Amino acid sequence: MSAAGVLASLRAARALATDRAATATAADAARAAAAVTPAAASARLAVGPLGRFWRSLSPAGLAVGAAAYAAGTRPTLAPRGAVAQGVAAGLSLAVGYALGARGERLVHWARRGAHRADDAAGHPWSDAQPVARAVAGAGLAATAVVTLWTGAQGQRRLQRLWGLPATAQPDPRTLAVAAGAIVLPVIAQRRIRRRVHALRSLLGRWLPEPVAGVAGDALYTVGSILLLRAGFAEILGRYVTGRFAIRSGTISHQYERPTASTRSGSPASFEPWSGLGAEGRRFVGSGPSVEEIAELTGRPAVEPIRVYVGVTTHGKLVDPPDLDAMAARLVAELDRTRAWERDVLVLVTPTGSGWVDGPAVAAVEYLHGGRTAVAALQYSVNPSWVQLALELDLPARAGRALFEAVHARWRQLPPDSRPLLVPFGLSLGAYGSQAAFGSLEDVLSRAGGAVWAGSPRFTPLVTELTARRDAGSTQIHPVLDGGRHVRFATRNGGPQHLDALGPAGSPRVVYVQHPSDGVARWWWPELWRPDDWLREPAGQDVLPRLQWWPVITGVQLFLDMMVSDSDGIPAGYGHHYCGAYVDAWRWVTQPDGWDESRLAALRARLADVPR
Repeated sequence: MSAAGVLASLRAARALATDRAATATAADAARAAAAVTPAAASARLAVGPLGRFWRSLSPAGLAVGAAAYAAGTRPTLAPRGAVAQGVAAGLSLAVGYALGARGERLVHWARRGAHRADDAAGHPWSDAQPVARAVAGAGLAATAVVTLWTGAQGQRRLQRLWGLPATAQPDPRTLAVAAGAIVLPVIAQRRIRRRVHALRSLLGRWLPEPVAGVAGDALYTVGSILLLRAGFAEILGRYVTGRFAIRSGTISHQYERPTASTRSGSPASFEPWSGLGAEGRRFVGSGPSVEEIAELTGRPAVEPIRVYVGVTTHGKLVDPPDLDAMAARLVAELDRTRAWERDVLVLVTPTGSGWVDGPAVAAVEYLHGGRTAVAALQYSVNPSWVQLALELDLPARAGRALFEAVHARWRQLPPDSRPLLVPFGLSLGAYGSQAAFGSLEDVLSRAGGAVWAGSPRFTPLVTELTARRDAGSTQIHPVLDGGRHVRFATRNGGPQHLDALGPAGSPRVVYVQHPSDGVARWWWPELWRPDDWLREPAGQDVLPRLQWWPVITGVQLFLDMMVSDSDGIPAGYGHHYCGAYVDAWRWVTQPDGWDESRLAALRARLADVPR
């Protein structure tokens, strides 16, 4: 064949191949078009962001999460509204999902070798996952709907126990809040997981794979905690504290500047009215008058002394506060008011914001006919939960500075003319007040008694004394040394009064703590182990058969702590101790001339005293 013939043959073959390729492409396109049925189009649409999110969920995580969700809706210590109930349920679901998903992953890793061997036959678990996910998701949805009713029923039982109207009803807001409480952590966890994988890959260049994986997890966890803590402290310390400082410096017309020389902030006082802060002005601008005390007691009375030193100067917050200098100024106020001549001198470590519970102070003033002096040292303008997150040591240092300064001056007085020196604190103030003492023996040797209400679970002294309780007594109602010097006012079972254990020595210490007080019950260890009180018979204000669940119960108790003193909590329940102060002060300070009828009248009077 000539060269021209060969070239012509090659051109013909190339044209034939091109025609065949075009025919095949057209056939493939036709088959693809035919395959786009409505079902296929729906499946293709399902592979969007929501579809990918759904297919990435762990069936085991959904199943365990459903059980955790149900446990999170059960009542614990304090009644919860719809929002708090949703937060408890959602966080419980997040915890359950994380545990279930991690368990499923561990099982998958254990079977990885078998899966690789069966690649040709496919993975049975992979094939069953869509069905398992659908079943678990349906179970979670059913649980969420059913627990709207069962959760509301449990809240109504708790409301009736507390003497409140049983108004709790199923509320769809619970589902909305719970959804937010689970979706946000899951999204955050997935972002974190991607970053952990990247860190593992980076470390894998220099370290073996197992070591790189563990090191990556550890480094990322520690780094995240440090960054979150720094950011949280920055937000709370700069912005939140700033807002409360402005609020504290604003002078309200609700309380007028006192004119009596027995009050800080008066014209005779060393402490200016503007420097006391909102809580200090409330403290010195309120309280029973001489006439009110005399009318109730039927005996002559004197003007009670109230002194207060705040953390503001010329309307500006002093941060950090010079606690020793402030304590010295408070001693100067006690000298000025001749507080050393009174029968009882009460040293108050306030709560985080500087708040002093009005009924607590009024109770001792009534009992002693006004022959009292009450001194309070502020250390912060933040609510207790903010101060707890920022610097827990600050209230402890304030309690020590207050007691040490006053005690040093008190010791200079003749022993037979000293007032009864009694520290007092409520909530975070009780924690700070007890920090002045290393042991019970220290309290008994340096103070004339003590009244501490709603002591937080993390307070070392009350934790130590509770652990030392007599055999047979409970954590809810401890008995220490037969009640010789220390008694717990809990109203739990049997006689409800402090004299039930018989005669006692002096000095005397009273811990007032309701079984239903979340502040007295919650602390981090509740996440992974139950305290004794969860296995004991329930207190009179707690529902029976309270069950402990890992992590979940800790979350619920944290919410109980947050709502234990909110609006609507009645006296005698949760963190509201108004009705218990009369008996506590009477037992510790032992005033004369009080029978049960007068004590009952005083309890009724304190119910109307603003907190």
